[in-house]
Amino acid sequence: MNTYADWLRRHGERVYTAAGVEWRTYRGILVPVSDVPCAIELSQAEARRLLRESGAALVRYPGRGVTQDSTRDGWYYVVADTCPAREDLDKKVRYEVKQGFKHCQVRQVEAAWLAEHGYECYRAAHARYRHSTFDNEATFRADMMSRTDGPFEHWAVLVGDRLAGYSRCNVVAPWVHHSVAKYHPEYLGERAAYALVRALLEEYVGRRGLKLVNGTRTMAHDTDYNRFLLKQGFRYVACELRVVYRRLLGLGVTLLYPARSVLSRLPHTAGFSRVRAVLALEELRRGSPRAGVQPAAGRLGNASA
Repeated sequence: MNTYADWLRRHGERVYTAAGVEWRTYRGILVPVSDVPCAIELSQAEARRLLRESGAALVRYPGRGVTQDSTRDGWYYVVADTCPAREDLDKKVRYEVKQGFKHCQVRQVEAAWLAEHGYECYRAAHARYRHSTFDNEATFRADMMSRTDGPFEHWAVLVGDRLAGYSRCNVVAPWVHHSVAKYHPEYLGERAAYALVRALLEEYVGRRGLKLVNGTRTMAHDTDYNRFLLKQGFRYVACELRVVYRRLLGLGVTLLYPARSVLSRLPHTAGFSRVRAVLALEELRRGSPRAGVQPAAGRLGNASA
């Protein structure tokens, strides 16, 4: 097999198993390797073992009670499992898509091609956002070249011979993770994003019959990309958010949670940003029943491990 978990192992990253699910550490958080809206039943003992083995600060996953929902509140995944016909799109969106394909060309490319041609687009895409950090060119190239032996498919959108954007998709049927999307701000007026996303929908959902997932609600990201995807045919799939903290972190969250509004006004630093993100996650966890689900039975809802 050539799954994402296999690729992680080949490249020296640890993969953990619990509740019949493979897990990985991402930015200090333990998440399912295939992070999709499928309910996971994780026992208290399994959660504690995962945290001990990984050294992660917390485990985050979808619990029982996954629902189909269009809400923007609560915790959700951004999913496309149908590809609307172009004529069924909103009139304005249909026009934007048409303009995108008029000015842009979308094609599948190799990771090695992006390693050679993608850095300027990558750098410019990150430079659009405040506080964004990004890799130097050598690191970018090495990361791209490491993707040649995994379940990855790469797409480029070009304006003439200039790279206007690119995407990386992790393809492990029946899911496709739209894991990376970068757009050069110079070519947004050519509707490069509309053309690229529409091409992915038509290929993966329309032609191959797979489900395209763009991940979860973001905690610290100043972009409206999820709402942009909704216009193209994605939807929110709301679910119960389950979070299990290490004991000390759980205590800190309990103590700081009442002061979250004050902390949100403190200067932007890497440390404060992480604290705010964890408190925002906790707020969503506490409010997850409002997303249309009921809390699962058991002790994990506010557990610390």
